[in-house]
Amino acid sequence: MPSPFVSLLIAALGLIAVQLAGRRTPLLTAITLATLLTLPLFAYLPKIHLQLPTGAPVAIEASASVYVRIYLVGLAVFGGKLLLDLAAFTRWKIASVPLANAPLVEEVLATAHERLGMSKKTQVRIHRTLKSPVAAGLFKPTVYLPESALTWDANTLQAVLLHELGHHVRRDLWASMAARLACLVHWFNPLAWILRRRLLTQCEFACDARVLATGIDARSYAHTLCDLALPKGSRTPALAMAMATKSSLRDRVENLLSPRRPPSIFPIFATLLLTLGTALALSTLRPAIERTFSPSSTYSTEEVELRLTANPFPGNP
Repeated sequence: MPSPFVSLLIAALGLIAVQLAGRRTPLLTAITLATLLTLPLFAYLPKIHLQLPTGAPVAIEASASVYVRIYLVGLAVFGGKLLLDLAAFTRWKIASVPLANAPLVEEVLATAHERLGMSKKTQVRIHRTLKSPVAAGLFKPTVYLPESALTWDANTLQAVLLHELGHHVRRDLWASMAARLACLVHWFNPLAWILRRRLLTQCEFACDARVLATGIDARSYAHTLCDLALPKGSRTPALAMAMATKSSLRDRVENLLSPRRPPSIFPIFATLLLTLGTALALSTLRPAIERTFSPSSTYSTEEVELRLTANPFPGNP
């Protein structure tokens, strides 16, 4: 079981670093979530015992069995939710059909593969109830399109496929799954869930930048995002990444029209050292406790003799 204090501290440090360095960079958030995910493994590292100054107070840890039980219950609940999401995604995938008889889509898809330098071909499937394009599939990269995509023009298809393929090129779906597992391990930590939501939004910023790097006009791409944004109240499977949602649309459009400079390597390196250093220190350093008897707990010779010669059954004559 990870320490709640260490978990909250690491997540807080990561959020502060992300805020200072720029919220549109996913690497800092990913470093923090990766630290949280691997934090339970730090408990198996050798411990370093530090000798505290004489008279320094030492906190004695009480039995934490009740906390362990609560943690395991929460772990089971959120683990069950993840399994339900996997089952829901499987049913959702079965409801889709492979792309067929769509030469324009296939042509634009081949061009997008070439422009992104992808050697592995990505499957495209059509889903009737889908409202916005999504990327999914950890082992089999797939792009899901709504039926209306068959009537889109080449420019819209190009923007959509470049964005969704960008998620697969960047391994964003793997990052999303790792973030979900970090939230599962640290289900009690609200900052971990905030970090996960921020990571997903930052992945969208990064994919937008990749699309613009291929030569797509920023204004026309922003219009495409607005047209294809997921309607309010609509949902996609938890393990898929939609092209655009109403919650992040405004920030993404502002970033497209007025992009900011990426942060330097210094805050990234500093965050790596700070989070890993803090996690290692709190997981391995322990106070050296000397077990001694205080003078008040000892007995004099007279008291010892009195106890040894006392009648064990004082009620009997």
